Amino acid sequence: MYIKIYISNSPESDDGFQLEYKEVDVPVAQDCPKSLNLPKPDSIVWPELDKVLSPDCTFNFQFSGPEASRIDAFFPYVRLPQITDCGTNYFQVGDGVDVNSTETKYCGVIAPMKIRSSENKLHINIALKNLPWGNLVHFIVKVVKPFLCKPTVQTNVTGIAVNATGNGFFIPTQSNCTQMIQSPAGKYIQLTFMELQLGTEPNCTDSFVQVGPGQNPLEKPGPKYCNLSKPDTVLLFNVSEVYLVLFDKAPLKTDRMSFIVKEELYALELIPRDAYCSSSTAYR
Repeated sequence: MYIKIYISNSPESDDGFQLEYKEVDVPVAQDCPKSLNLPKPDSIVWPELDKVLSPDCTFNFQFSGPEASRIDAFFPYVRLPQITDCGTNYFQVGDGVDVNSTETKYCGVIAPMKIRSSENKLHINIALKNLPWGNLVHFIVKVVKPFLCKPTVQTNVTGIAVNATGNGFFIPTQSNCTQMIQSPAGKYIQLTFMELQLGTEPNCTDSFVQVGPGQNPLEKPGPKYCNLSKPDTVLLFNVSEVYLVLFDKAPLKTDRMSFIVKEELYALELIPRDAYCSSSTAYR
């Protein structure tokens, strides 16, 4: 229960305003659930913002998605009492359905954070005891699908965005796919990486992106980019067909790859028709 205060204009009071209040019952978020399977559209928001947490309860959420999926848990707002070692009033999040005794306990006021599972199951454990009113653990959970190269991306003048690690996608283990990019006859391809971080190795062996002209990377091998070796500027290909190979043997949770391709009306006069260029030298 809490108090709502109303301020209204009143000619009878000296300052022109008067206060009114009444007690209002606030519904509790929900009973202590044991498990929740993600409903369509593969996401869930908890709790509803017009409800409050139960002051004494242990919430054991168990989320599961399709076999090849991952699960993102985003915590946009967390406010719990700040207690040493988070002994009471805390939450935990981790892979699988069971809470691990070594998992981090979160309490206090926490900046927005996102955690991605390493499998298709994820749990969130919230333990509350004598929780003061006004505290909240708010989270959004969503299924993330493995990124697969499309048969062909056809460019246009405004640009086509391809994102392997955003908009509900992740790079799967042993990823090895070739993305073909084509533009109409007489036009050329401009490719710009928005994000590129693959692995931590310096020699681009187990994790890399390779970009080159034509359809076959064996015939015309292009440069490989890995780690943080994103090209400094736009890659402008003086060809109408480009391949992009994404190879990631053991993806890290920090791996990122996204790019935009668009068509151009002209070619670089000083570059042969079957050539490509990049202002970056950070490749292997």
